[in-house]
This record gives sequence, structure tokens and C-alpha cells, in this order.
Amino acid sequence: MQCGPTACAANSMTSGLSFPITASAVTLVCFRANMVANWISASRFIPAGWRWSLFAGIGADIDAALKDAFDVTCEQWNIAGTTRQMTLGNVVFRGNTPADPVPWFPQFETALKSLALPGGTHWVRLYYATWDSQTMIHEALLDNETWPELQEAMACFCWPPTEHFCSARLFLVIQGGAGFAEACTAICRAGGHGSIDEMITMGATPRQATLLYSFLTLAFGRKIIEGPGVNTSGDFLLCEPDGRRTGRTLASEPLFLQAATLAQSHSQLSKDQFISIAMQSSEVRAVNEALNNGSRAVDLVLSSPVIFLPE
Repeated sequence: MQCGPTACAANSMTSGLSFPITASAVTLVCFRANMVANWISASRFIPAGWRWSLFAGIGADIDAALKDAFDVTCEQWNIAGTTRQMTLGNVVFRGNTPADPVPWFPQFETALKSLALPGGTHWVRLYYATWDSQTMIHEALLDNETWPELQEAMACFCWPPTEHFCSARLFLVIQGGAGFAEACTAICRAGGHGSIDEMITMGATPRQATLLYSFLTLAFGRKIIEGPGVNTSGDFLLCEPDGRRTGRTLASEPLFLQAATLAQSHSQLSKDQFISIAMQSSEVRAVNEALNNGSRAVDLVLSSPVIFLPE
């Protein structure tokens, strides 16, 4: 029986909860000798989690320091064929700032635009430090994790020569499309086809939205049913609109593996949010019906899930 875009053997459990998703930020302003440090901690963008970063601003008063820390530029860039909204902070220098401080920026822009990037909201941080024109460190982070491809490209950027110590730091936010944060929010808020429609309004294609919904609910549902001993399949079937079916392994599907990692997280999701997503799994519903009919969890063997792709 089909449940949303994913099919399984049976269906009986009620749908998950729906509740508002909120974001919050806490700003702590510390004063010392006319220096202002603004520490912004974005607590979480529920359910998939915002990470936090620190911004320091220096000025004669609080307004000048805030401008130094948070002055931004908004642009649209085409990244790997997709138009994305960019919010770029100023390049922040510490130490001996060179006369021509950013000859490397066009190289950075070209490199970033060529790299594959999942849909949704992401943040990128670049950091470079040099001493007497000798590179000490160059680092590129994507969502608080090392981004090897961009970090490798940084080694070839035209970093300006300097005397003594100099560091440069750039922080930017990339938005557009639907990623795991947006998908989880939509699933918790709308559920089923409503969540798919919501992801499409965010910029996802119908196929992308269907796969996000299917793999997230599947991964979260398995976190519940595999504990009691239910036997699940390592394969799945993709059903095209013309009826063609293709068998694949879940272990080779990056979206499912990322969804499974998120399902294991205990810091990015509340219990209610986890349940809201897991309850929409067709496997959970099938198992629930079988258990209600007297079956034992360890005796249940589930068939391969089928994902029905839209036109």
C-alpha cells in the first residue's frame, strides 16, 4: 500500500505531530577598552541544526563595532548551475593588512561556483594566516566541517605578501533550494504530500522533494523498528512515472546515508520532532499493523521499500 511517495506492505499507524519550528539567537555584548566583542550563538534552527560562529567587531563605540562585525553584502551567484542567494560578510583582517588585501577573492568566487553543493542553507568560512609571507594555515569550512575541495583550491589562491603576521577571515551564508533542515521542518509542519509541496515552494524539484521526504522518513522509521529486531531490507526500488523500476542498495545512496546520520543525532532534534518524522514511515506503519495483529517483531521481514517518483 502506498504511503505518500513510499510504499510498504501495510499501513495502520496515525500520522506524526505537527508544531511550530522556531529559531533563536542570543547576543552577548562585552565592553573592554572601547572594544566590542559580539558573540552570536544561533541556538538551533530546528530540526536540522544551525551551527554557530563568533564575530568580533572593533570600534570607538558599539555602533561602529557592530558595523565592523556584521556589515554584509547580498548577491546572487550561480553555483554548479543553480542560482543561490549569498550573504557575504566583510573580509576581516588582523595584524599587518597588505596594501592590496583581496586579490584572491575572484579565485575564491570561481572555485566556489564550480563546486557541487546540496540544496538548502549552508555557511562557509575561510581563514588564512601568514607570517613574513609564509603560509601558516589556510582553512575552508562548510557547515562547520572541513571542505576538502575548497581548502585544496585555497592553496593556489594569490594570497598577498605581508611582513610579520597577517590573517584574513571571510564568513558567508548560502541559501536556496531545500536541504535537510528545510525538509525536516516541512515534514514536521505539513506531513506527507503537503511537506513535498512545501519543499517545492522552497526551490526543490518534485523529484528532489520526493527523495528527501522518502529517505528521511525511512531512515528515522528504521531507528525505531530495528531496535526490537524487525528485519529490514538493504535495497530499495525507484519507480519511474512510466512504471520502470530500478533496484538499488541503500548503502550506496548518499541521501539515505546522510538521513541515517541525522536520525542518530541526539543534539539536533527534539524527541517530538524525531517522532513526527519517523511516524510517517510506511515501514513503521506496516510494523505497527503487524504487531497489532499479534506478530512478534523478530519474526517480521519487510520487503524492499518502493519510492514512486513524480512526473
